[in-house]
Amino acid sequence: YYNSDGQYAGPGSGSSKATWVLSDLPAGTYRVSVTWSAGGNRASNTPYTVNGGDAIRVNQKLSPGHSSFTSLTDTESGLSFAELSDSITLGSTGSITVQMTNDANGFVIADAIRIEKIG
Repeated sequence: YYNSDGQYAGPGSGSSKATWVLSDLPAGTYRVSVTWSAGGNRASNTPYTVNGGDAIRVNQKLSPGHSSFTSLTDTESGLSFAELSDSITLGSTGSITVQMTNDANGFVIADAIRIEKIG
């Protein structure tokens, strides 16, 4: 896991949650990406939401750098991150909240997220 501090939960009803809140972000457009350690016991339908929107289901059996994802490689860490959304626009100073739950068919891995200002 990134910085050895990833967390995990077994499949369930969504009662186990990981939440990342980035606040005081300047107005602009942002890309949101996530990373995890892939494995055979991982969920193929891990749900993430960004700012309370619809769930984006991610296959954590595959690595974030897999060709089925729009992926980025962080040049500082060398990790691959899978993009969750095309973009999130904040009209004024605000926050971005990313949440992941265990409402899934296997183990879910909560690791690092990446927020990148793109506009």
